[in-house]
Amino acid sequence: MQQFPNAFEFNVRYLLVLSEHIYSCRFGTLICDNEKEREVDASIRERTYCLWNYLDENKLYLMNDFYIPCGPKEILLPPLPILLRNVALWTDRHLKWSPKPSWCGAGKPLERFLTPKDLFQSDEQQDTNTASVNYKDVMGMRCSVDTALAELRQERMEKMVWQEKAKALQKELDELKK
Repeated sequence: MQQFPNAFEFNVRYLLVLSEHIYSCRFGTLICDNEKEREVDASIRERTYCLWNYLDENKLYLMNDFYIPCGPKEILLPPLPILLRNVALWTDRHLKWSPKPSWCGAGKPLERFLTPKDLFQSDEQQDTNTASVNYKDVMGMRCSVDTALAELRQERMEKMVWQEKAKALQKELDELKK
């Protein structure tokens, strides 16, 4: 994802949620060794919620804003000489509980832009959906790209405001010309 940020439909938070719940036992999807053990021996489906359904319900929070679909014949092949040079520690996952902060955060002014505006729900709307966990659980998985995404969303919102102002002024100018 660092080498090809536009190539993946999901974002880093998707991987963080997935890696967090591999060992959490909160979802039954990854418990036991195979489907037979999950269904016949442990009856997991009746007692737990499915991780894939949870990820699908929160898909809008887990999508990559920079994703550009590529053709079916395109293959991601990094140049072989630099392949191992670009290996880096996944700080969002492995330094999550580090005593020294490894993540700066977006800060108070950008917090409202971390979640897309059309996705905000009131607390009452969130409480009615009992099958899934609310978006705060997913957004609690902090990522190093949060600041960049928040700034991008802020710029998009400001751009839309200025475009609306320009349209209003253009309309006013057209009326004055008449």
